[in-house]
Amino acid sequence: MKVQHNKTLDQARAIFTIAVSCLQHLHNLKEGTVGTEGLSESIENYKVDLGKYHKILLTELNTDSNSQLFSEAILQDHKNKIIRAKQDGQIDNIIEVLLSLRVNAL
Repeated sequence: MKVQHNKTLDQARAIFTIAVSCLQHLHNLKEGTVGTEGLSESIENYKVDLGKYHKILLTELNTDSNSQLFSEAILQDHKNKIIRAKQDGQIDNIIEVLLSLRVNAL
């Protein structure tokens, strides 16, 4: 139980670090000390990182209930989502599903 608590705290610290970095970047933009070049990439990186750690936290919290995290139904659902996203040309959705698979694999 203590190990899981430590893992949860580590993930929460990582989320906090990302949030502070994002706020610092926003402050620098407001003050005009940095330009807007690369802003889109920075936002996407923050979004991906926060999503990744959020999913890891959710996974850690769900392990308390002894529920099976990776069932055949979940794998089939992920497969269907990837196929749909590929057909629709939605790269962001493919990345989201792959991140979810990665988190569940941890």
